[in-house]
Amino acid sequence: MPFAIRMDNALRKIEDKLMSPTYRGILRALAGHSDWDGGNIFVSMRTLVIETGYSINTVQKSIHKLERLDLLDIEVIYK
Repeated sequence: MPFAIRMDNALRKIEDKLMSPTYRGILRALAGHSDWDGGNIFVSMRTLVIETGYSINTVQKSIHKLERLDLLDIEVIYK
């Protein structure tokens, strides 16, 4: 299922020393697929798994946790 992510708040938090290295890695991978203002990311889970080296479960759980922390805004897109 396609989805779009905005990460305006997260870009300012990437270098936060209290954030886990896994979350930072996911955010950096997402940032590589964002537009100029840090939003509108259209990337597959498979691509994130390949780029980060994390398992699909780790990527999914991390994205959901970052959303709960209000660092990502995920919008499911139905076609």
